[in-house]
Amino acid sequence: MIRTDRWGTVRITHRGTITLNDADTDIVAMSPGAYFNVTESAWWVPDILRDWVGVRREIVMRGRADGTTARAYYSGERRQPFTPRGSDWLQELLPDLVRHGFGAEGRVARILKRDGVAGVAAEIPRLRSDYLRALYVREALRQTPLAARDVAAIVEAAQHIRSDYQQAQTLITVARAYKLDGVIAPAFFRASSAVQSDYEQRRVLLTAASAVTTRAGIDEMFRAAAQLQSDYDQAEFLMADAIRQLTTQAPEAFFHALSTIQSDYEQRRVLSSLLDRQLDEATVQAMMASATRLASDYDQAEFLVAAARRGLDQRAPEAFFEAVSTIQNDHEQRRVLMTIAARPNLPDPTLAAMLRSTSALGNGHERAELLVSVARQQRLDGPLRDVYIQAASDIRSEHDRTRALVELLRTERASR
Repeated sequence: MIRTDRWGTVRITHRGTITLNDADTDIVAMSPGAYFNVTESAWWVPDILRDWVGVRREIVMRGRADGTTARAYYSGERRQPFTPRGSDWLQELLPDLVRHGFGAEGRVARILKRDGVAGVAAEIPRLRSDYLRALYVREALRQTPLAARDVAAIVEAAQHIRSDYQQAQTLITVARAYKLDGVIAPAFFRASSAVQSDYEQRRVLLTAASAVTTRAGIDEMFRAAAQLQSDYDQAEFLMADAIRQLTTQAPEAFFHALSTIQSDYEQRRVLSSLLDRQLDEATVQAMMASATRLASDYDQAEFLVAAARRGLDQRAPEAFFEAVSTIQNDHEQRRVLMTIAARPNLPDPTLAAMLRSTSALGNGHERAELLVSVARQQRLDGPLRDVYIQAASDIRSEHDRTRALVELLRTERASR
């Protein structure tokens, strides 16, 4: 460590285990082979002459093999008694060194022994750098098992860390070491919301997903995710495996967070990622409701095509076809319905719902293309035939209307 002022330079070097007294004003023990050196020299002395002139004072301390400590104090080139000048200078230096991280491990241990976790929490705001604040938090967590209320106090103190990276690393350490229960979770997610970087906050929340233990905690986690400004980071968080496993535990909070994503593309990525999981009925309904809010016809269609390929139109037909009806572009709407029509032997309810949904297609060509495909792929008897004829009869273009009706007659003759 080097400190420079208008008068000169102070160089401090040390190695090994060095133990301070409770007041941080003296070194009371050093491990064998450890050393602590302080050299103060006038700044205007050329480097080539530093070994001979310009050295104003120096402290040299060594840890002996028998556990004792050798101390020496030099003024200029002459050794002098360590007390009082050496000890007074050391007493002046050490508190500032401690604030810069010197002996952090031992100091945290002393504070914990003397004042408990509250003492460490009170000390953290006084430290000189975010690195040290984070270091003290991690040392407090490492050195002794903490009760939930003590962890919460440490997490509250961590909000004094201004560096997004250091605060994120600290909170990640907490989430890896402790379960985020009803006591810790509120403080934890308040601290995570103070992280300004969306990337760093996402890292924290992803780690927290594996540690949160209560429904209220899960809700708080999703509320924190909803505050992310980056659509990409929100989507990446909601798409993570650990998060998707929580959708059925807190569906309202999950889908609220999803709704705060502004990008249709990123929303669609999240919805599509859910298709790979085992979905209950409520989740399927919520997915369809989310799809209706997509402003992009293309993204709506892409998601619904993928959903239809996994049979969600049969699991929640009313919600599915309601989502289809909100697509404004006839071509994109037909793409979704054609995906269903291409499946052989559709159940009658699905086939009827699909035929009725063709009424939303304003373009006669698009509607006729769909009906022709249905006639070729599906068997239309009884009420289904009537629904088909009604859908074809509503086409304004005589050419397209005739194409749809003729195709029905042709396939009926071919099947006899």
